[in-house]
Amino acid sequence: DTHVPSFMHDIVETQIAASTPLSTLEAMKRLLHKGCSRHAAIHAIAGVVVVEMWGALRDKRPIEQRTIDSELGRIDPSEW
Repeated sequence: DTHVPSFMHDIVETQIAASTPLSTLEAMKRLLHKGCSRHAAIHAIAGVVVVEMWGALRDKRPIEQRTIDSELGRIDPSEW
């Protein structure tokens, strides 16, 4: 289980509540349907967001939502 700071939980929960971006809500529904706990699904989603945020900061570029969307679709529920 990846350590995710509490503020990342808040970001994911806010995105789910607002259905924005829709890919976050879709990923959550898919992971829950495949048997992940809500907590594990939040960690999985937040992990994707953190990786893209870090890459954007490191490379001094904008965060690419399409990259996040693509990676959210690749989360393997069996790993969570």
